Amino acid sequence: MARHWSDMFHGFSYGTLLFVFGNYTHAYSWITVVAFYPMLFGYGWIAELPFTKTSLPNIKNWPFGMWAVFLTAVVIILAFAAFHIYWAAIHPLPFVIYYVCALLIPIFFFVLSFAIIKETNENWSRTRIYRMRVWLSAPKKTAPKPSSSDDAQEQGQADSAAAAADGAQQDASQEVLVTQIPEPNNPYTKKISMHLHHWQIFYMLAYFTRFTHPVSQVGAGIVLACYMEGICALSKRTNSAPLVLLDGYDQLLND
Repeated sequence: MARHWSDMFHGFSYGTLLFVFGNYTHAYSWITVVAFYPMLFGYGWIAELPFTKTSLPNIKNWPFGMWAVFLTAVVIILAFAAFHIYWAAIHPLPFVIYYVCALLIPIFFFVLSFAIIKETNENWSRTRIYRMRVWLSAPKKTAPKPSSSDDAQEQGQADSAAAAADGAQQDASQEVLVTQIPEPNNPYTKKISMHLHHWQIFYMLAYFTRFTHPVSQVGAGIVLACYMEGICALSKRTNSAPLVLLDGYDQLLND
């Protein structure tokens, strides 16, 4: 399931997210092309520098050069984002609301990816459904019948105490039953993990670069270049490597 999800996600993101929500169908121009090629090779050169061959999970061990590149990229991204949000704000309402809320789409896919990881690694849904069925089918304790005689009040209190003790023992036995039930069949044979790459963050900037303004078209070329470099450079995976959601285009590109 994770394999098909990953391929579908990449195809959907590159097609729909960039050219529909990114509005490249209308905003694409020669400025975007001119910005694309220098950035493609320039970014590829930067990514091959010795101090940039690291990833986000290894952030505690980043060298100074990697921090310099990272902070420079963050400043550039924030500058482009600020310009585009300002440009959207000068349009009539509710355009800026739609413009900013479009970022909820990549956030939705991000959360959904974590849900798939939890399902694949822990067999989460089948386990919860199976345990719920066992719990519902377990025998339930019954409340003691009230006594109708005043003379049997003490006996009723004793019976209530005994029933409470029996109920506690029954609850404990049910808890033991739930904890000791065998796990349901797990159809997943591989473990998967999340590893976000820089180029996957860049594609979200396509939501900002949707205008025909030259600055926006330059930003569109940068987004496409970083995205293309990433899916090409990270498209190989050995058979022994663990499956990683949101990695390169893998077999889609190599085939």
